[in-house]
Amino acid sequence: NLLPTNVVISNVPGPRTPLWVGGAQLENYVPLSIVTDGMGLNITVHSYLDGLDFGLIACRELVPDLDDLLAMHLAEITTLCATFGVALTTA
Repeated sequence: NLLPTNVVISNVPGPRTPLWVGGAQLENYVPLSIVTDGMGLNITVHSYLDGLDFGLIACRELVPDLDDLLAMHLAEITTLCATFGVALTTA
């Protein structure tokens, strides 16, 4: 028996060397996952080169304020970047 879960957070390590598709260099991953029945939130993080790309997806009934959660997430990432002198870029 598996315990019920309502949040999944996944880290997917990616390559540290550039990837190319049809002659164009890949700039970012767009992490996209799914929420299944009863799950409220899925956060997926992909690394690529020296960066991280975040994807948040939620069930509107269980997480009606995903925009607020995203704003708080960006605020904390901004604080971390400023603390450690890392440039923040958004796609």
